[in-house]
Amino acid sequence: MKIAAKDTTVNTAADLFSLPGTPNGLEVSTLGFSTEGVGAGKYRFDATASDTVDGGTVLPGLGGVLSFTSPAGTFDGTAGTGRWLLIGTTVDVTQFGAVGDGVTNDWLAFKLWSLSSATMGRLVTSPLTYAIQPPVWDGANTLLGVEGDTTVDLQDATIQLTTTTGTGAYIVFRTAGDNVTIRDGTIIGERTATPVEEVGTAIYLYDASNVRIENMKLSDCKNDNIYISGSDGVGSSNVVVRDCVLDNAGRNNLSAPNVTHLWIKNSGFTNANGTAPEEGIDLEPNANEECKDVTVENCYFSGNIGGGVVARSGAGGRNGGVAATRRITITGCDISNQLTNQAIAVSTVDDFEISNCVGAPGAALNVITIESAYKGKVDNCQAGSMYVAGAKNIDITHCYLDASGGTGDGLIVQSLDGEGCVDIRILHNEITGAGANGMELSFLLHSRINHNTVRNSGEYGMDVSQCLGIQLIGNRVEHSGDASTYTNILLSSVYDSEIAHNVCRFAAYLIENEITGTPTDTVFTVRGLPPNLEDIYTGKLIEVNGEDRNIDSVDDTEITLTVALTAAPIAGDTFLIHDTTKTYRGMRISSNCHNNWVHHNDLRWSGRSLNLWDLAGAQNTVEDNLTT
Repeated sequence: MKIAAKDTTVNTAADLFSLPGTPNGLEVSTLGFSTEGVGAGKYRFDATASDTVDGGTVLPGLGGVLSFTSPAGTFDGTAGTGRWLLIGTTVDVTQFGAVGDGVTNDWLAFKLWSLSSATMGRLVTSPLTYAIQPPVWDGANTLLGVEGDTTVDLQDATIQLTTTTGTGAYIVFRTAGDNVTIRDGTIIGERTATPVEEVGTAIYLYDASNVRIENMKLSDCKNDNIYISGSDGVGSSNVVVRDCVLDNAGRNNLSAPNVTHLWIKNSGFTNANGTAPEEGIDLEPNANEECKDVTVENCYFSGNIGGGVVARSGAGGRNGGVAATRRITITGCDISNQLTNQAIAVSTVDDFEISNCVGAPGAALNVITIESAYKGKVDNCQAGSMYVAGAKNIDITHCYLDASGGTGDGLIVQSLDGEGCVDIRILHNEITGAGANGMELSFLLHSRINHNTVRNSGEYGMDVSQCLGIQLIGNRVEHSGDASTYTNILLSSVYDSEIAHNVCRFAAYLIENEITGTPTDTVFTVRGLPPNLEDIYTGKLIEVNGEDRNIDSVDDTEITLTVALTAAPIAGDTFLIHDTTKTYRGMRISSNCHNNWVHHNDLRWSGRSLNLWDLAGAQNTVEDNLTT
């Protein structure tokens, strides 16, 4: 044993128990807990103290022996005379004997360390790698509990659960306290051992409040990397998860079935797989639970088998007409690598907002799904496609849906379980590249589909059926279908609706291009016209600045008109060449459409521009439409 001048420094904590002639109040520093360099601390001797020995903040007194029973962490040594008390309100796990070499099982040290949160305000770890092998699941003894008013600062440490046979189930950190922070570390779970129960979680909140989880990397947990819940009628509240990365959970990366005021920001959720639902974030109450006032902001989702972020009322259902999951905001999220059929989904949710989220093209990818929801909006999002069913009072605005490469529809709005969609407002969106229909709209009541652009659909631009009291106004639908049977806008079994000011043009166009050089009113050059197609373009209809002319001849990139334009174009103006010999329809109003007002639609250059089919006695008003 080494004793420095004035007996103020010893090698290890065990040396404290045999210091000769120790006066009351003596302060002694250790160079380490079990070995020098790991777990150093400063202690004060209290000759009259009889506090329970906890193995780190309270050590045995003179003549004591330090020993604990695993897994519960019960002291079974000798308390001795008096106690050595750690000075300060911060305790390092190495001061409970953790080694941090990535091999030694430090479970018991972590257990004792977490128990000290009842008296210490700050628990820290030295920046080492700690291997922990929890005992086989036996209830509360196989978790690290954190009391209220505590900060757990891992200080860039890594906690690695081992894969030794018998690891069983585990909860690494669990808190039911108030004012808790867990931050700045890595927890790597374990997924290979067979659990006694279906439990395996890095951080578990139960009836906790004012909790912050910050800058944590959590991965490979058997169940959920983070689980936020609580007792019926209580739950956790005021929880912040920010700047975290959650990966490869065996169920969901984060589940929050019972929480109020949850804010998830600047975090990543990737590769959830194993047991359903396998989602990045799962906001789904169980019976008698609620999930409400949740914001998911600036997060990214990738590779989660079941979906990116999914909010549903689940077993919580609706109570008195109020959904168990409500007031959900998902904004600024990146779903471009969430390659599943529901990158973002809300189901039986009241009062939601999905905004400014970015996905990748493809009808089978990055789908935004809304089912049986009430009062919500989707604004300024990009995705492959969108699906809405059985919803009410929903705004879909300023979204860009690129379904290129897929075989499905761009936007589907339909009934679910016999419930149609009511008061849906689809405004100022752009949909392109759908393999089937740009918009497939059915069983819509009292809804508005206005000022949208639908392009390059494989079948119908808009297929509208079984609708009552809708507005279909100011939409631009073009280049739909590749066969004579398809139509830019198809209406069937539509009642008491207004279809007006829509532009259904270019269903049979050949090329859109730009004028270059110094054009005249009859001759101009163009940019990038495909060569050797003079015979195809000659005689076709060309539109320049709203004027229609026929092409007299084409020489390489120079076009000559049969009749001069009213005014010569300028370089940079665009033109369109149409093939009016095609039979594609601009708009078709078919049987069982009644009491509709169809007016002021621009249906030119579509071959069969307006097709009225079997409408005798239907009492529709069709007037003032532009056709050719």
